[in-house]
Amino acid sequence: GPVDPEKYRMLNLAKIPFVIIEDHPDPSIASVCADVHPSTYRCIKAILDAGFSRLAYIGMTTSRILFTDIQKFRAYLEAMDDVMHTVDFSLVRHVWPSPDYAYEAFRDILRKFGPPQVVFITSDFVAPGIFKAAGEAGFLIPEHIQILSCDTLKTNLKISLASIDVPKKEMGRQGIRTLLDLIADPGKHKKPKLRLSTSFVP
Repeated sequence: GPVDPEKYRMLNLAKIPFVIIEDHPDPSIASVCADVHPSTYRCIKAILDAGFSRLAYIGMTTSRILFTDIQKFRAYLEAMDDVMHTVDFSLVRHVWPSPDYAYEAFRDILRKFGPPQVVFITSDFVAPGIFKAAGEAGFLIPEHIQILSCDTLKTNLKISLASIDVPKKEMGRQGIRTLLDLIADPGKHKKPKLRLSTSFVP
C-alpha cells in the first residue's frame, strides 16, 4: 500500500526491488492499481442523469500518496461538470479515509447545508461514519440519503452498499508476480505499471 515517498527513494537507492499496490506517476516505481476513473465517472454521471443533482463527495481531493483516490475525485469533478456544468463545493469535503473523519465531515455538511440526495465516499471503510452522522441528524439510509462507494469491502453494516468493485485479490496476485519478475531481473530499466479494470456492483 502507499507509504511515505521518502521510503520509496531509499528503497530505490538501496536497489531493493519493490512494488506498490497503488497508482503512482513516478516511472522508477513499479505499481499495480485499480483503474477507478472510468467506473466512477460512469456511475456518478448515471446518478446525475437520473435527476439526483445534490451529490456530495467525502474523501481525498489531493494527496502525495493516495493517487487512486485522486482519480475518484477527478471523475467526480468531470461528471459534475459534464452534466451539471458546475460543482457545488459546499458538498465536497477533503478527508483522510477514516470513519471518524467521514463522520465529522458529513455531520458538518448536514448541519450547514442539509442532506444531499447521494453521497459518494471513496472507500466502504468510512461508511459507518456516514451512517452515524445521518442517524444523529434524523435521516435514514437509503430512504433519505443514498450512498455510492468504492472498494466492495466487508463491513459490519446491516445493508449492502452500492459500490465500485476493486479487484483486490487480482491486484495482490499481479503485485507478487511483478515483484518476482523484478527480483529475477533487478536491472530492469522500465518499471511495470499495471492498471486493472473495475466494475459497478449495485
